[in-house]
Amino acid sequence: MEAVPVELLDELDLVAAARAEAQATRNLLPPEAWQEVVGNHAQDVADWVRTRLRAGRANSPSVVVSASKGSWAVRPVPVLGIAERVAYRALTDHILKRTVPLDRSPESYAKFLTGPIQYGHGNTKGLRRLGDSPISHILGADIAAFYQYVDHQVLRQELALQTGMVEETDFLMYLLEEVQGASYGIPQLLDSSDSLSEVYVRIVERDVVRRGLKVWRFNDDFHIGVASYAESRDAIDVLSEAARRVGLNLNESKTYVKKFSSYVLDHLGVSVDSDTPVGLEDVEAALADDYSAGDPQAAIESAVETINSISTDNNGDGRINLHHLGRGELRELKRALGVFTRERDVQALDLVPTLYVFVPPLTPLICNYLVAVNDQEGDRVAQIWDSLTSDALSTVVSEWQSAWLVYVSRVCGLLAQPQRADWVRRQKIRQSGGLLHAEASLALATIGSASFDELDMALRMQSEAFAPWYVLGIRALNEAAPVGAERVNAVKGSSPLYRILLEA
Repeated sequence: MEAVPVELLDELDLVAAARAEAQATRNLLPPEAWQEVVGNHAQDVADWVRTRLRAGRANSPSVVVSASKGSWAVRPVPVLGIAERVAYRALTDHILKRTVPLDRSPESYAKFLTGPIQYGHGNTKGLRRLGDSPISHILGADIAAFYQYVDHQVLRQELALQTGMVEETDFLMYLLEEVQGASYGIPQLLDSSDSLSEVYVRIVERDVVRRGLKVWRFNDDFHIGVASYAESRDAIDVLSEAARRVGLNLNESKTYVKKFSSYVLDHLGVSVDSDTPVGLEDVEAALADDYSAGDPQAAIESAVETINSISTDNNGDGRINLHHLGRGELRELKRALGVFTRERDVQALDLVPTLYVFVPPLTPLICNYLVAVNDQEGDRVAQIWDSLTSDALSTVVSEWQSAWLVYVSRVCGLLAQPQRADWVRRQKIRQSGGLLHAEASLALATIGSASFDELDMALRMQSEAFAPWYVLGIRALNEAAPVGAERVNAVKGSSPLYRILLEA
């Protein structure tokens, strides 16, 4: 990356960026061990990042972790180094500071879902018939692998056009190209990427709107209202063409056309047909149940009802059959686990092993749930962890799932028993690098079951993105079994970041 001029560095709020990254949540990855230190030493981290940018230091490529999306599908989730994340956020925030802010809140998603319904019934209170709607069908579509195929040149031109910040945008593109190792793609599950993706996808949305179509959009999900089924075919062509102009394609498996009445049924949860009267009050009530926490006790009762509806029998009659889980049912399970975690309610504990095996995408929610209830049910959490790490499950659990379980063992203090530490040690051997190796190394170091030489070798050989895990491992090891001040000081002197992490 070229050296960033002092004048631009003075405009970047690197301290705010460091603090924001320290508080960021990446829901598919275990909370990163370095975040607390960076949050408490944001100024020191910002000074280090500024020096790197001024010197034109190359950015380390991201390392991709494959998270389960369901069935055999995976989502590539990149891990970036601290310097890259702070610089990425600072540059993005600076460039977009005068643009329309990103809004991907539950309320915004609710408006996206109910926008066609409200449009179909106008803004008048009271009852109207579905058959009176100017919309007869809804086209739904999203972009295939959206973040992976954002073209940097298209993004550069759009950012320069919308903000006038040409030089600043160039530096952002330099960073992205080094992090991605390509001239396309933005790293997923980062706030900065969400903001940039919004700028990009608005190009597609504007194109479709200019063609006279009625469009509602959330992220890369599109809903288009049409007056007849025949018009839906044309709408698909228009949206597909607009996406291709910027190097994107529609996801064929998620493109569909529904009757307006069916759409209302899906999003209001009531049985309707074209002659059923529906008022806007029904929309508001449905959303209140669906998206707000509301009364905690009512939320728990709803969550209990969800888990009581689960069936694991291939031919079972449960409303939620784990052998044939649809997107709606998966969403229900996610909501239920979120409620149990938020309220620290233990009623779902016995179901954890079943969900872990049958529904791998729930792994982050399951592990966060175990951490949340550990203080009150530590023995049960330990027993469940033992069942999840048994030999019987070793052949069906992915490295991503194992990384989550290693995280749970560390933060819940489960590794005092030798057999549990042995399992973590096997996971470290299982992956010679990457997230699982980093998490396992740190966990073992916290109980003094790692060597300085192992951690130092990993620090030298593994990606810079995982350096904080190994440095914090050295700190933990030195606290558990002192390794000598000279060796620790030598690591401190190797990098300002290492010094910050070791002295925190």
